Amino acid sequence: MSRLLALVQKKPLTLVVSLPENRPDLALAAVQGGADALKVHINITHQAAGTTFGGLKEERANLLKILQAVKVPVGLVPGDALLPTPQEYEDIVRMGFDFVDIRLSRIPKWMRTQNGIPLFAAIDPDYSLD
Repeated sequence: MSRLLALVQKKPLTLVVSLPENRPDLALAAVQGGADALKVHINITHQAAGTTFGGLKEERANLLKILQAVKVPVGLVPGDALLPTPQEYEDIVRMGFDFVDIRLSRIPKWMRTQNGIPLFAAIDPDYSLD
């Protein structure tokens, strides 16, 4: 069972904090402030913070520092414009992420069948129950 799923089952009001920058000091501050899990980003502009994140290669050093600095589950938001390749996904799994947070409509078929880490499917703004 994934650490995030176990956490949500144990603590239904789980606080997942989306970091405005991929910085270990912000990750630690979020956890000290009560975050139960964290989300970091690649290939995206964070709408709330206005921060633009580079690709996995550019963000890797800080992402690894964050993963080492905190004991809570950490998920990766890959962005919509440039989704990870299957090879990058394997690297994401090896790095130690607990989940991938991706828009439901953007999940590629190959990612749905991967064994590795759970997908945290975000509902799109135009999502309809129909």
